[in-house]
Amino acid sequence: MALITEKDIFLSENLSTRNEVLKRLAEISVEAGISDSIDDVYNAYLEREEVGSTGMINGFSIPHAKSDSIKKPKILFLRNAQQISDWETLDENPVEVIISFLIPKGKGEEEHLRNLATVSKKLMKAENVNILKTTDDKAEIMGVLSA
Repeated sequence: MALITEKDIFLSENLSTRNEVLKRLAEISVEAGISDSIDDVYNAYLEREEVGSTGMINGFSIPHAKSDSIKKPKILFLRNAQQISDWETLDENPVEVIISFLIPKGKGEEEHLRNLATVSKKLMKAENVNILKTTDDKAEIMGVLSA
């Protein structure tokens, strides 16, 4: 099973705040049949953010939700039309690109950590950052994010 497909990539969202983004990701998870509950997934995102912000550098954030309502591991990619300035990041720059991990509670957690590490490494390459910020080619985005 692919962790990300073209249906998991959203290139023109127009959200204003971190919580709007997290809510939209939770909605997408239910619409796509990944999860049974918007509220459970949204609350899982918020709980993770309370532990520490998932805002990275260069306009990226990698929020992740672990919940019993998540049926299968998945990556969702969301590029926002405007910068999200209320998302705490390591370099204090606003967030534009969100790479979200959805993880079923108690299943595949080691695999999730490997995938997270792989994606984080890929974000260290300027070429990958540029692709994820600019291309509209979903296959190219999948190529960067596939482990």
